[in-house]
Amino acid sequence: AVTQRRVRELVSGKLDADKTRFLHQRIAQAIEEIEGETSARDESLCEVLAHHWLEAGNGAGFLRYAALAAASLKRGGNFELATAYHRRIVEGMPCEATARKIQSLMRLSEMHELLWNLAQSRADLDSILSLGRDLLKPADRAAILRRIASLEIARNRSAMALEALGEARRGLAAAGDPTTRRSIDAPEAWAAWLEGHHERSAAALERAEEALRGSSPVQPRDKALAAGAMHHVANLH
Repeated sequence: AVTQRRVRELVSGKLDADKTRFLHQRIAQAIEEIEGETSARDESLCEVLAHHWLEAGNGAGFLRYAALAAASLKRGGNFELATAYHRRIVEGMPCEATARKIQSLMRLSEMHELLWNLAQSRADLDSILSLGRDLLKPADRAAILRRIASLEIARNRSAMALEALGEARRGLAAAGDPTTRRSIDAPEAWAAWLEGHHERSAAALERAEEALRGSSPVQPRDKALAAGAMHHVANLH
């Protein structure tokens, strides 16, 4: 009698789960039929559709809307669910879509940083460096390594930060533009000071200040890098 009751419970549970998945699928299909192409452009609709396709067990349907849904969730402050969506995007991305996977990993790293999961944020960036070994330009690789350094400084691991910045500098030896090199000098000065390497810190600080005095950035990217450099320099005065 106990076994039969347990079988009935299992069968009933499976039927309920199948029914729930079917209902989520029908809701998603109905929204798509009503909204048409708008459903793929409206963030609020994408959030609803991603949820229903995910609950329906339809990975392809979920991935159609997941990126905009994650952006909407992030704006609404639901960082945990946004991070989970980005993780599913990365896991569902085909191996050959390297550039898109790198973009998804970058967003995932940003979400992990917002959640103060700095170790996982760094792991995401390490995955990008590995995945984009033959794809990333020296300046892009340096930017990722600089982010890794910032994460390590925040984790009180300034020696690891110096390793990352050293690797970035070596990669820029022949191809680095002054703006990118300046963005490495300033955090290097900060990390070296934290490690007690005062001569190295002073040299990097002097390079950063000299570059800042002789530059007038125009492009938004260059302005952002200069602002970051000035923030690091100010902390050392």
